Amino acid sequence: ETLDNVKQIHIICRRAIAKLVEIIMQLRTRVSMKMNEQNVLTFEMAENLAMSLLCEYKDGQIIRSQISRQVCNDFAEVLVDEYQDTNTLQDRLLFAVSDDGKKLFMVGDVKQSIYGFRYANPENFLNYKNNLPLYNENECPPGKIILDSNFRSRKGICNYINFAFR
Repeated sequence: ETLDNVKQIHIICRRAIAKLVEIIMQLRTRVSMKMNEQNVLTFEMAENLAMSLLCEYKDGQIIRSQISRQVCNDFAEVLVDEYQDTNTLQDRLLFAVSDDGKKLFMVGDVKQSIYGFRYANPENFLNYKNNLPLYNENECPPGKIILDSNFRSRKGICNYINFAFR
């Protein structure tokens, strides 16, 4: 193809993409209006609203809001199972309502993470696991407890799972 043909195709594609973006933006506006009329939120919208209430962006940092500090007083502990399936926003929200993680108790296994399609980020759990010291009852938390001796953690089962995840 000649350079002129490529330029023509480029112009046609740019127009088509611009029209597609315009249609998508109109659809987004219509959907938002309809959702507002019916007082409906998606799960993602609810997460983002919670984030705007519990956290603020200041000097390049995400910090807890006054509301977050008040909410923390209502919780003695924040217990979360399957932490490997949290997304980054959920991790930040849980950190905010648990007094910067001081009241956070989590359980997880990155080899059981199945919600990647929902933006689950197993690194959330791994970051805690890799950076916390082992729990010591004579010291204040935080600390980690490795649950490696139960009926699902027999040597044969662990060897098979570790082999499957290589």
